[in-house]
Amino acid sequence: MADQIPSSTGQTENSDRIPDVSATQKNLCHQATTQFVGYIRNISPLRRGSYFDCQLQGKEKLSGECFLPPKLKRFTSLSQANSPVKIKKLHTDTKSNAEDLLMGHDVTIEHFLATDSDKLKLPTTMNLSTIESVCPGQIVTVTAKVTYLYASKTVGSKNLQLQHAIIADPSGTMKMTLWENFVGSIKQGDTYTFCDICVYKDKMSHEICLNAAKSGSAVESASQFQDVLPFTVLESTTVNEEIIGVNEAATYLSCCKCNKKVDPSPEHAFIECAKCHFK
Repeated sequence: MADQIPSSTGQTENSDRIPDVSATQKNLCHQATTQFVGYIRNISPLRRGSYFDCQLQGKEKLSGECFLPPKLKRFTSLSQANSPVKIKKLHTDTKSNAEDLLMGHDVTIEHFLATDSDKLKLPTTMNLSTIESVCPGQIVTVTAKVTYLYASKTVGSKNLQLQHAIIADPSGTMKMTLWENFVGSIKQGDTYTFCDICVYKDKMSHEICLNAAKSGSAVESASQFQDVLPFTVLESTTVNEEIIGVNEAATYLSCCKCNKKVDPSPEHAFIECAKCHFK
């Protein structure tokens, strides 16, 4: 059961102050700070074991990243409540064009009595066009036709099965990723209702895509659309070739946020991305 938020305005929770545990959090103290009043929603799972993100609904829709893994349970509880909160000492990176609000060791959360707006309920059943407007991490249900199905492949050290597909409904097209048990469960040309699938943002192309998780999602057969569907344009074609040798191989470090190349400096304890300034 979610924690009930008291109705007293400005009551600060001392437990929201957590000691600094990483160089990333220390760096946040040197960036501009702001505050937010509104609602927390759409909490993501813990990413890379070090942070999670969320959607902040106030006068406008914002995205936030919290580098405090112990606060995931508390933020999840607050996102399920209908009362607004005030979050102090949110950090913004003034050196980049990043829109995310960052939360470090000094963040505090206060219960807030009321705001100018009510908490909006996120729709869970939508079409592909409306999915473009939601934050990555949201769980949605959508009905679409499989217009193209790529061959499955094995990826990662754990040899996970993966398969990509292009799906379409009358409002648009979108890429979908299927994992493990869902691989081979759909056919090109058929229409399905994809239940409880996750919206994510491709790190390379930055396009919004859908991801059927290894568990928690479901795929059900659905009736064909009567409306005309958009034409599917494939981004690439497959050519079978043979690799006869490798001339040379090189490796480099890349930013975990924007995937651009980063150069470590022996003079600093941490690495800063020259493009997005993530540290």
